[in-house]
Amino acid sequence: MASYNLSAYINSLLLSQPLREPLMQEAIQLMELPVSSYGLDVGCGIGLNTFMLAEAVGPDGRIVGLDLLIIE
Repeated sequence: MASYNLSAYINSLLLSQPLREPLMQEAIQLMELPVSSYGLDVGCGIGLNTFMLAEAVGPDGRIVGLDLLIIE
């Protein structure tokens, strides 16, 4: 089985986030999420988009991020 470098993965996500964030912000705005709504971000990775979704639904809304990492 191939080795998995979690630190390198997280670092690559953090480095590429400034490139993806404007597009994700636009997509979230287009969804017109109701304030105080609830949502599930499946496959969220380290949760960078989850935080943007949480901002969109406001302090009375809830977004739960769910991801799976299997370490052998």
